[in-house]
Amino acid sequence: MGRTASKLSVLQTKKPLKPGLYGDGNGLYLQVSDRRTKAWVFRFMIAGRARKMGLGDYERVPLAEARKKAVAAHTLVVDGL
Repeated sequence: MGRTASKLSVLQTKKPLKPGLYGDGNGLYLQVSDRRTKAWVFRFMIAGRARKMGLGDYERVPLAEARKKAVAAHTLVVDGL
């Protein structure tokens, strides 16, 4: 059984959320800061170390676009860039 992708919905992301990371699947997360600002991040591993790549501010990047950016970022990681 594979990993579940697209766990977040647009309605869930619009709600006020506590600070933390909210996973959507395939390395895409909605990061909520202590000041309640939201941003999309892609989490991945390089040489055994966890890394994060910012994909854009929640207000400027819709969920569908963030998913596309995460797929593109995953391709870069797989290619070793």
